[in-house]
Amino acid sequence: MSQVIAQPLSGLSWSHTEEAGIVPSLYLMPGALYIGNEVDQIKTLLGSCVAVTLWHPVDRVVAMTHIVLPSSTLNSGPRYATEAIATLSRVLNQRLYKPSDFEVGLYGGGMMFSVNDNGQMDVGERNVTKTRELLKQAGFHIKQSDVLGPTYRHVCLSRETGAVLLTSTPVASTLG
Repeated sequence: MSQVIAQPLSGLSWSHTEEAGIVPSLYLMPGALYIGNEVDQIKTLLGSCVAVTLWHPVDRVVAMTHIVLPSSTLNSGPRYATEAIATLSRVLNQRLYKPSDFEVGLYGGGMMFSVNDNGQMDVGERNVTKTRELLKQAGFHIKQSDVLGPTYRHVCLSRETGAVLLTSTPVASTLG
């Protein structure tokens, strides 16, 4: 049932190590998207990128996107919010799910870069703004959110419970 779309050149790291007592998990790379129920956890690390998490409390279907930029003039896959949210909506609709069936989370959009000379908002803020807008248009309601600020975020979504384990690291603490 799983669907991994736009696998980046660096690939997705599966760890099927149940025999060693380790939970089967998927590490989602930038620009990738997963929908399914074969893994127990989906993880990703965010800076200015954003992740959308979905969890179906009855069927235990999970989804996660790792969105890099708000939009593109090209049809460039789920690395862009416009394509990622459209793909989530399309695939879930094909599987006869409605947006209201899912608990939705939005994470990331950290300020990794300073505002440019033209006073434009940073990439993280643009990612969050566009993704929120697209989720609302598609009928998804965000239940949990941790966005913006000068912070890296590690996100881990549990398929069994829908719980999101979120750890944050201030950007300043990673600079020399």
